[in-house]
Amino acid sequence: MIGVDPHKGSHPAVVISPGEEPLGEIRIRACAAQAGNLVAWAADWAERTWAVEGAAGLGRLLVQQLVAVGERVLDVQPKLAARVRLLQAGDANKNDLNDAWSVAVAALRSRTARQVTRLKGLGSSYGRVLAPHKKTVLVLHPNLILARRPDQRSGYVTVLAQAITSSGYSSRSQTS
Repeated sequence: MIGVDPHKGSHPAVVISPGEEPLGEIRIRACAAQAGNLVAWAADWAERTWAVEGAAGLGRLLVQQLVAVGERVLDVQPKLAARVRLLQAGDANKNDLNDAWSVAVAALRSRTARQVTRLKGLGSSYGRVLAPHKKTVLVLHPNLILARRPDQRSGYVTVLAQAITSSGYSSRSQTS
């Protein structure tokens, strides 16, 4: 299990054994090559699972990059990692490599860690359909995210489709 504690500037990572012993650690700079750097570093551990704290937050880009190259990634809630840190040390002593270790241990022990999947086709769909309507999407996006239930989501998708249609967008090529 490889635990990652994502930050804006860097991502510390720690590999642990099934017995929760650290096997290796690294801190990589947050950049376009971050996932490639992590995967190259982790090549010694062929059977690996990545555990990223808050995969929908600061680690979102890293998680999507790892999933895109075929890595198995689990989302670990920050509260779980904090509990591991508290129970292990007896206090909430925070440091980045300890945090990454706590994330890995939480994922190893947890039955509720969610596996992250990739959104398929988003890149081409965004470029073709949504990019010309960026302002509309930005206004409606929070509502789409907040609509968790499928019956709620369909109403927002309908509103988005109507907004795009009413703006005169056509998916067909425009010729002059």
